[in-house]
Amino acid sequence: MLYEDITKQPYTIIFNKGTTARALWRAVTVLRLVESALKSEQKTRTGKEQLIAIHGNRFVLYLVFQKLAREFIGNGDGELDPIEVHSMTFDMLNATIDNVLSRYQSAYPANLFKNASRCRDLSNRILGGAAVSSHD
Repeated sequence: MLYEDITKQPYTIIFNKGTTARALWRAVTVLRLVESALKSEQKTRTGKEQLIAIHGNRFVLYLVFQKLAREFIGNGDGELDPIEVHSMTFDMLNATIDNVLSRYQSAYPANLFKNASRCRDLSNRILGGAAVSSHD
């Protein structure tokens, strides 16, 4: 069975030595929690806020990953708190909405979140320049 034990193959051979099965599983768990939180937010919001929640879903996920301690995702022994991840998702979505509405009020969200320089600007404003990624 594929999901039986994440400490065995194929999980241990799919990724490089720097990516542990535990880190991968935690990343997938965070992804699922953020997606779930955003789905409920998409249903409760309207207008441009709803469009930001829909089209900015991966951007918000990026922000949540940046806020979580890298040691916790990669090496920590503690468990993820779904309520904390949901709260963080809500905070990052609200910060994204506030910044988009104040900085890029005329931009259509579907196009805004495809623009790397605007996403970089938004993440710097939201995270205070603390975001570090090789994927910018």
